[in-house]
Amino acid sequence: MKTPLKENTQFNSIGVVKGLIPAQSKVHSFLLYDGNVELKLAASNRQVIAHTNNYVVHEFWECALENPRGIGAWVRNLSSLLEDDPVFSSNKMFTILQDTWPNHPNPYTRAAFFFLLNRCSDVGLVSSGKFADEGLNSLAIINLERLQIKNFELCLDKTDNYLDGIQDVPVDDYLLFPAGRYSLNLFEKGKSKGIESTLVNHRELCSRLKSEQRKWVALYKPHPRLREMYEDYNLLMIDEHGRQTTKEGRCEDVVIANF
Repeated sequence: MKTPLKENTQFNSIGVVKGLIPAQSKVHSFLLYDGNVELKLAASNRQVIAHTNNYVVHEFWECALENPRGIGAWVRNLSSLLEDDPVFSSNKMFTILQDTWPNHPNPYTRAAFFFLLNRCSDVGLVSSGKFADEGLNSLAIINLERLQIKNFELCLDKTDNYLDGIQDVPVDDYLLFPAGRYSLNLFEKGKSKGIESTLVNHRELCSRLKSEQRKWVALYKPHPRLREMYEDYNLLMIDEHGRQTTKEGRCEDVVIANF
């Protein structure tokens, strides 16, 4: 099952993850956004509980699971807003919508804008990125409208810190963190973030995982600091084809596990 959203971070390591987490396992994934990793695991007979503490992300997926055709109909109507106009260019209207989409009172309208702006953002984010309309086409909308997911459920963690959602996970279940690109977070405080974004403090995540007794897997894009931070753990380098590699120059993804 392919996600209907454009991926903000593309992971090629799902085959390796499935090798670590057996079929029929229960997996609690945190930091839900585009759903790419979660949907692929669910489609391969893992029971996925997708956690987020971000309301608008949860709202999009809740609406998409309940009525994907309804969202698709809204997208077809709203997409005309991004057609070139003598007064507002597509780029200008795109920027306006990025700032105003959360203000719409109807959750399905917001979900449609979430999809529309995600697909038209060059970085796959709803409230940031440059206009790139090649991501929105009839096939993308049809894929959304046909969305059907088994072995998948949502969990809105009503906590300020997404890591606090771990405490209620049963001890025998797996934890999964598609953490994306590592950064030092030195300039994140006070920086404007889209309402759909979740700030990941990677040092805090590392510290929390080191104290965790449950089995966990973290997914990253390559960064030299990761080997130092997780030197006592199983760190696998993955190439662009999803295969394990020992050559850092071919590494596209990093999979870290405590087992």
